[in-house]
Amino acid sequence: MSTPITLRLHDELVAFLDRNVAEGRAASRASLVTSALEREMRRQVAERDAEILREVGAEDDLDDLVAWTVPGGRHRQSPSASDRVCSPRATSG
Repeated sequence: MSTPITLRLHDELVAFLDRNVAEGRAASRASLVTSALEREMRRQVAERDAEILREVGAEDDLDDLVAWTVPGGRHRQSPSASDRVCSPRATSG
């Protein structure tokens, strides 16, 4: 769903929008504004995630699993037979 809105922009911003539409970089003014707003939303989410990581730290309960799967990772040990995941054998032909 979309909602029409009215907003005021400085002349240089409107010129930027029009230039991008004229040069084919955007389908319309609205699509370029939408794209810019979506990018800003993603930036704010990433900023919030970074703040959480600064406060809480990056370590979580999957770190040991990741370390085990990465060559040279910390705490890496060979899996026991019970730890191995069965997968179909490749057939040579």
